[in-house]
Amino acid sequence: MTLIDFNFLSKIRLSEFLDQQWMKNELKKNSHNILQWLYHFNNLTQFISTEIVLPGKVKDRKKLCVKFIHVAEHLLQLNNFASLMCLSAVFQSSCIVSLKHTLKEIPQKELQKKNQINELLSPKSGYLAFRKKLEGSSLPTIPYLGLYLTDIVFLEEGIRDNLGDQLIYWKKMEMLSSILQRFKHFQQGSYQIEP
Repeated sequence: MTLIDFNFLSKIRLSEFLDQQWMKNELKKNSHNILQWLYHFNNLTQFISTEIVLPGKVKDRKKLCVKFIHVAEHLLQLNNFASLMCLSAVFQSSCIVSLKHTLKEIPQKELQKKNQINELLSPKSGYLAFRKKLEGSSLPTIPYLGLYLTDIVFLEEGIRDNLGDQLIYWKKMEMLSSILQRFKHFQQGSYQIEP
């Protein structure tokens, strides 16, 4: 998972973030790598959810839940926040939350770990806990792409480009540059993992 995510991370060009190209039909071709990573994230989330829900027996679903909680712990150790966010989304999805009998069987220790990860990745206060963890992470680190896309959308739509007659709002450009530099920083690392 981590090697796949790092491959996606390393391919993204900073120009793909500009003008919210990934959301505009006529410009999507310019954000191919962002779209590929988003597609992978969504497919992985769907795949894991399906894997957990498919078994007919509670004990089999419980085993899978515990296994994916352990995978999430390992992803956290590897600073792979992309796939970690994917697993967090899986465990908060309606199809998993509705498995009440299965969730009751998960040992308390694993439930606490799952809840700690969900709390870390919570969107509360603009993902404050997650942002702090991300800032303190050493390389290699794989960030959650959605965080940067959201920041750019808020910046692009929340602050105008000009201050008036042909005056460019440089502060906005500096904020965009800061977001892109933080993302670029994570592209500098590399993982030495044997597949």
